Amino acid sequence: MAVSKAKGNIMKQKANSTVIRAAEISDAPAIATLSEQLGYEVDPSDMKRRLALALEDCEQAVFVAQNDDGEVIGWASVLLYKSLVISPMALVGGLVVEKTYRRQGIGASLLAACEAWAKSNNCEAIRAHSSITRKEAHIFYAAKEYDILRTQYVLRKELNKSR
Repeated sequence: MAVSKAKGNIMKQKANSTVIRAAEISDAPAIATLSEQLGYEVDPSDMKRRLALALEDCEQAVFVAQNDDGEVIGWASVLLYKSLVISPMALVGGLVVEKTYRRQGIGASLLAACEAWAKSNNCEAIRAHSSITRKEAHIFYAAKEYDILRTQYVLRKELNKSR
């Protein structure tokens, strides 16, 4: 799988007959639909807004997998993660492949694009978060040499909600 640079840090790869490329704003509806397979229902117009922000941000990237018919069948996002207590690293913000296309190397190619982006941004490591219930994802990441660091709670507080 060859990686070439086009437009700065945007990667383009070919995996089997699937092309891995930088996402474009026109990919928002497909990304929204695929996000449902991760358990996130996102309105296509909201996804378009979120994707536009991501595409303008030099500290993150979004890649899509596109089949021979031009259909987007997977996506992955990666961003820089900075903290006072650890060295800067990359974080996989999400990765999904349409269920009928899984186990064909597409997820691996999307993850490779994220890793290449991370390296090009001088990251020493890349991290992925995965729900404890996503056993197949754990197997996938383990096969790609990702180590489980810990299990933890993820806490959230709504800031614009009146109680």
